[in-house]
Amino acid sequence: DLLLLDLHMPGMDGFQVIERIRAREHGTGRRLFVVALTARSRAEDRERCLAAGMDGYLVKPLNSLALWAELERVSGADRWLDAAAMLAACGGEAAILDSLKASLRTWLPEILRRTQESVRHGDARALREAAHSLLGAVATVSSSAARLASALENAAEVGELNSAAALVGELEKEVDVILARIGAVTLERLAALTGNPAP
Repeated sequence: DLLLLDLHMPGMDGFQVIERIRAREHGTGRRLFVVALTARSRAEDRERCLAAGMDGYLVKPLNSLALWAELERVSGADRWLDAAAMLAACGGEAAILDSLKASLRTWLPEILRRTQESVRHGDARALREAAHSLLGAVATVSSSAARLASALENAAEVGELNSAAALVGELEKEVDVILARIGAVTLERLAALTGNPAP
């Protein structure tokens, strides 16, 4: 279910291993969760691991609390994603999926910025409009974000700006996750998560 992969091994290093693992998985709809283990702790080392296709990163010597926290984070890596909704939105077409991902990366930050400004200015009408736009943007990718956006729209409609501010804080976290992980979503991954055959 999950591989803890040391990056510094004799013969073949962790980057060569992950390259072969991801190559074998390509087109199968399967994905093994892989957490890198290394003594190097620079931010650029972590970014290199994630860019190579690893799902997590731990620094040695291992702390048991950090280990379990990372395993929990990685094992729940897809909780943010409504795979069925996204698969339906793109119709199983790779080009449409790519366009959808590009649109989310372009427009989500802008819609979230408008939402944040509306809360700061106490403008319930502008907040309701921004929340409605946000709901439309996230509904095809994340049911958890969509629920928050819907609740925010309802709060704005009745002028509950205090509860709206808390919802915006939760939405900021959800949008950060979407933007960080949307690039790795493929048709194969969506098919695997929904139990459908890969397109």
